[in-house]
Amino acid sequence: MLPRPLLHQLPLHRHVVITEQMDLHLVWAPDRIFLNPLPPFLLEPRFWRDQFACKIGCDCSHNPSPRSHIRECPRRKLWRCALGFLFLYAGLLCYEGDFLIAKEKHLLPHQVEWVAWRDFIQELDTEHIYSP
Repeated sequence: MLPRPLLHQLPLHRHVVITEQMDLHLVWAPDRIFLNPLPPFLLEPRFWRDQFACKIGCDCSHNPSPRSHIRECPRRKLWRCALGFLFLYAGLLCYEGDFLIAKEKHLLPHQVEWVAWRDFIQELDTEHIYSP
């Protein structure tokens, strides 16, 4: 389930607290919610290709193990983690108001604009986030 948009936090009187600690991301208390900033490199296609693409000859997604689990290489596992982090941001920043709050709180790189953000999120296909 995606998190509620940032604008939802205002009526609950929660303040956004920036943290670099991954285990605190999306942890909330009655008066605050902890969020990690979105690293700029996660918005760069070249980074995804260079760091997360399977190497030539990798059969992690095509060769199931005997227990019918899909075998994944370390790059594929990292790809899934990074994609999950982006999906969380897709839920947090649904509306332009959410986006403006995120920019004000420095959760997004300064060069990211609303229209580009929406286009990027649409490419993630968040409607099918939980499909196998």
